[in-house]
Amino acid sequence: MTVETSRVLESRSPATDEIIATFPISTKSDVDAVVAVAKDASIQWQELGYHGRKVVLLKWVKVILERIDECANLISRETGKPLSDAKLEASLAIGHLSWAAHNAAEVLKIQTSTTWCFDVQLILPKLNVHLSELSE
Repeated sequence: MTVETSRVLESRSPATDEIIATFPISTKSDVDAVVAVAKDASIQWQELGYHGRKVVLLKWVKVILERIDECANLISRETGKPLSDAKLEASLAIGHLSWAAHNAAEVLKIQTSTTWCFDVQLILPKLNVHLSELSE
């Protein structure tokens, strides 16, 4: 999905004021289109069931593990955190994803309907990883 706009938001390092990335400023119609895609993705996510979601989450863990230094560098640049803190943050994400992959069925079994929302659209594009690559 491409957003056509000349207006952009600059993501700057709070430590150096370096421009790290730019993002198009979305219009209402852009947001509506993304919400529609997210609703479809949520249905597909639910249809995977616990086992299918576990597979996807563990693949996501693998991607982060393989690229933890890159993730930590990006977190550090975007937040101004020391690299060691940024690496800890990426490691915590790995722990949370692993926990969810292994425990979701038990924790959520009493619920009749669940929707999992992970903000993957923020980090995966920066790593040039598309969610579809994780569900293959």
